[in-house]
Amino acid sequence: MMKPRNLLIYLMLFVALVVAPRQIARAAGPQGETSLYLEAVQTLSLYPGGTLTLDVHIDEAVALYGLQVTCQADPTILAGQSAEFGNFFTESIVGANQMDETAGTWLGAMSQKNPAPALDGYGVFATLTFEALTPGTTTIVCEPIAASRDGAELPISAEPLTVTVLDPTGLGGIVVGSVVYQGRTVHSGIEVRATGLLEQAMITDELGQFELTQLPDGAYDIQADAPLHLPSCTLADVTAEQVASLDPTYLAGGDVDDSDAIKINDATLVGSNFGLSSPEMDPRADINADGQVNVQDLSILGGNFGKEGCQEWLLPSERLIETTTEESTS
Repeated sequence: MMKPRNLLIYLMLFVALVVAPRQIARAAGPQGETSLYLEAVQTLSLYPGGTLTLDVHIDEAVALYGLQVTCQADPTILAGQSAEFGNFFTESIVGANQMDETAGTWLGAMSQKNPAPALDGYGVFATLTFEALTPGTTTIVCEPIAASRDGAELPISAEPLTVTVLDPTGLGGIVVGSVVYQGRTVHSGIEVRATGLLEQAMITDELGQFELTQLPDGAYDIQADAPLHLPSCTLADVTAEQVASLDPTYLAGGDVDDSDAIKINDATLVGSNFGLSSPEMDPRADINADGQVNVQDLSILGGNFGKEGCQEWLLPSERLIETTTEESTS
């Protein structure tokens, strides 16, 4: 592990909407000065009405006792919605948590509380949520003030982050969303298909995000599917030059024989390969794609055993509640 030297804060932008490249704005401060850097994902993928979430991370902190951060965005482009502090400060006193939607600013301030020690390392300082209002480009500028236990100001600098809200004019109807696998960190390779007045399909990026454009007005069946999994399905009403944002969902893993059902045949294949790794294993048994067949693959299959066909377009927690309710009433 690197020896702690600098205090860094970074904003990780998660727009659960569309595919776009990862961009990092980072500049090292003078030697001995801490720095703030902004890591942006999908910065060019936000449409009006979409949600922008910023995680403010502290990295490589040394003897940090208090932190104040003021962030500013163009309020005509982004409207602040909420702000919640993270888990970096252990026993804290909150000085401020003020989101001003009209001004486009957020002020957050927090300090450790005696007898809690000063902090080293990294963690989440706060999570900010914005709504995209109108097309345009805004630069989010954050001004941090870091303090030691004695109230001495610690040197810290920051780099801005540019966010663009795209104009949907001329794109026809748009459907955006995200689909992820169970037990994986890379979610590319999922096919999302819209079927209605016309049919269009695309493959998700590594974050599981997709964007279907140029869709004529009407109702569309949306299906997301990938090998070793059951599809997730929903409906979307599409209007020209409007964005239909679908809630995130996931694919139920375990259909290793591609029969559109997770049954004993799938469990048998996983069981017969249990303990094997690539290249000896049957790759179909490696549900979470980590190069080996173990209890993680078995657990994914077991949690979905008995399911078949299209699954509802739900979050994992919602499916769990639904399954529990069905079991209690049966």
